[in-house]
Amino acid sequence: MMQRAFESIQSPPAESPQIKVFATRNRHSTAKEIQDKFDIILCDDGFEDTRFTGVRYICLDWQEPPTSWIHLMPAGPFRSLKQDHDERDITHLACYGNAPDIHFSIEFLTNSTTYKQFTAKIICGLGSPNRFIEDIRTFASTAGIQIAGSIIRPDHDRRFPQIVQAELSQGNDIIISQKDASRLPQALLSHPKLHVAIQKTEVSDKILQKLSL
Repeated sequence: MMQRAFESIQSPPAESPQIKVFATRNRHSTAKEIQDKFDIILCDDGFEDTRFTGVRYICLDWQEPPTSWIHLMPAGPFRSLKQDHDERDITHLACYGNAPDIHFSIEFLTNSTTYKQFTAKIICGLGSPNRFIEDIRTFASTAGIQIAGSIIRPDHDRRFPQIVQAELSQGNDIIISQKDASRLPQALLSHPKLHVAIQKTEVSDKILQKLSL
């Protein structure tokens, strides 16, 4: 029976018998505690180091190389470079181009069972907001939705709920990501003018076969 673990510093969702969720602020000790107990451990890029041993890393390549040494600092988006890793221990998957290994897109918006003509504003608090905003604009162009601009907030922005509330109080329709939705109270999530973009992930047959090996 496959066991999966999810690491998070937020409140974990309800657990199933096959999935365990670990909320921790000490990632090093948690990694050592769980690394031999699960078949798959899903965690964010903060684990790109030697906390886990004897594992294979999967790197999603967006063709966005660092342009400054600042990007390589521990607080930057790049913890290391491709050449820093042994190719036998890491799998690079292209997320760009005409035939990507993994393709991400917006599948639908919550609170929008039928897409009537309406205008919405994007509010984004992600580390790489441009990709999300572009995906929303692509989806909107085929769904009859007009985008009235975007508000970009810092990643892990503590004021994100207040920003969303202010826009909703003005009667604006808002589109946000699933990650940003996780920091909102239920009262805001149930607002009829708040739309959460549900992402679709498609993996190529070639990569599925490679990963299975």
